[in-house]
Amino acid sequence: MKAAVALVFAEDLGTSRRFVPVIANDESSAYRAQAAEMLEATVEERRGRIHVEAFLRDLKTQRNRRMVKVEGPAAGLIATLNGLAKRIDADATDYSTRNQQALRAFAGAAQTSDTKKQLDALNQAIALDPGFGMAYLSALHVLTTANPGGVKALLAKAQAHEKTFTPLDRARFDELASRATHAPLQQRASAASALLRIAPNNLDALTGLAAVRFLQGDEKGAALLKRASEVDPGNASIQMNLAGGLLETKQFPKAEKIFQSLASDPDILPDLAACILLEGDPARADSVFKKYLQQIEKSKAPFAPLAEANWLAISGKMPQAISRLAAAQFAQPDLESIAWSQIAVWQAAGRNVAAAKRSAAQGAKLAKAAIARVFAEVAMLIANADLPPSEWRAKVEASPLNNGARQTVLGYGFFLFGHYAQAAQVWQALLKASGNADLRARAMLASSLEHSGKKTDARKILVQPFLPNLTGGDPYAAIAFAQMQQMLKNH
Repeated sequence: MKAAVALVFAEDLGTSRRFVPVIANDESSAYRAQAAEMLEATVEERRGRIHVEAFLRDLKTQRNRRMVKVEGPAAGLIATLNGLAKRIDADATDYSTRNQQALRAFAGAAQTSDTKKQLDALNQAIALDPGFGMAYLSALHVLTTANPGGVKALLAKAQAHEKTFTPLDRARFDELASRATHAPLQQRASAASALLRIAPNNLDALTGLAAVRFLQGDEKGAALLKRASEVDPGNASIQMNLAGGLLETKQFPKAEKIFQSLASDPDILPDLAACILLEGDPARADSVFKKYLQQIEKSKAPFAPLAEANWLAISGKMPQAISRLAAAQFAQPDLESIAWSQIAVWQAAGRNVAAAKRSAAQGAKLAKAAIARVFAEVAMLIANADLPPSEWRAKVEASPLNNGARQTVLGYGFFLFGHYAQAAQVWQALLKASGNADLRARAMLASSLEHSGKKTDARKILVQPFLPNLTGGDPYAAIAFAQMQQMLKNH
C-alpha cells in the first residue's frame, strides 16, 4: 500500500508547476535527491472508509508547512488520493487508473529489479485496466533495453487504447512513441512541446526537446537542459547531453569545459579528446587520449589496442593505425578477429583490396563469438565492394546481417569504391529512417552528393559534428568522422 500511495502522488503531482515529485524511501533518500520538501502520508481503513493524513515538511527547517486530511470509501482509494493531491496543488492531475488491483500490480513491478517479473506485473496491470497508460509507458521503457523486438507490438497495443488514457499519459505516450519510431524531428519536437505544456517539469520532454533542438542546429537546446538540471540536479547524463549538444552546434570550448568537469570518470576522456581535436588542437587531444590509454592499460582492458588504433585513425594517421592493430597481441581470439576485421575495412578505405581481403579472411577464421562473426561478415563484404555495383548489392542482400546492418554496409561500400550515386540513395534512405537524426548518415549523404557532383544538394544538408566511437564498436568510425570533418571544412 505504501508504494502504491507514493506512485499515485508522484504522477498526480507530475503536472505541477511548483513541485518536481521524486519518490524517496526515507528522509536520507530525499536529501540525496536534493529535495526541498517531503510529502509524508498515512493511510488507514476504518469501517469501510479510507482516511488519509498528509504532511508537507520543509527538510531544511524540519517543520510541517501544511497538513491535509481526506477520506473516502475504501473502494475509492485512488480517487481519494487524487483529491488530496489537488488540495496540495491545484495543477495536480488524476492518476492513470482507478482500478486498485491494476495499481497493486503496477506497484509490484516498481518494487522488483527482475525484468521478467516487471514485465509480468505490468502486463497484469494492463490486463486489469487496458486504459492504464502509465503501465504501457513503463513496459515500453523496460522493453527498450530488455527486448527491443517487443516494442513495436506493445506500441500498437497502446495506440489501440490511447483514447482512454489520461491527458498526461496521452502526451507522455506520444512523446515516447515519437522517439521509439524515429519520427521526423519536427514531429518529435511537437510531441515534446505538447507534453511540456501539461507537465512543465517533465524530464523526458525537456531532454528530448533539447536533443531535437541541437539536431536542428538550434543552440536553444542548452536552455532546456539547464532547466532539466534544475529538475534533476544530480543527473550527470544531463551534463553529458549538454556537452554533446554544444559540440553538435560547434560550441567546442563550452563543450570541452563540461567534459573537463566530468573527466574524473576515465570513460569521458575519449569524448574530451575528440572535442579538443575538433577544436583544432591535435597535440593537446593526443595528450588527453594518452591519459585514457594509461588508465585502461592499467586496468588491463583487453580492447586497449583497438581504442588506440581507432584514435590514430580518426586523427588522420591511418597507416599507423593499421600497423598498431596488426602488431597487437590479444589474449582472446575473438578480439584478434575484430582487430583484423577492422584492419580490412581501413585497407578497403585505402583501396588496398588484396590486403583487405586477406585481413578479412583472417578475421573470419578467428571469429567464434556472435559479435566477432558480425564484424567478420562486414569486413568481408566491404573488402569485396570492388565488384560491379549490382553484383555486390546482391551479395550484401544475401548476407546473414540484419537489414539495418546490410544497408549500412551498402552505404559505406558504395562510397569507398566510388559509386557515389548509389551511396547517396542508401544514405538518403537511412537518414529518412532515422527521422533525420542520424548525424553520421547526414555527413555520408552530403559527402556522397558532393562527390557525385551535386554540390548544391550537398550544401542543403545540415552536417554537424559528432563524437566517434573509439572503443572498437564501430568499424566505420574513422570513415564517417573524416567525411564529417571534410564537409564542415567545405561548407
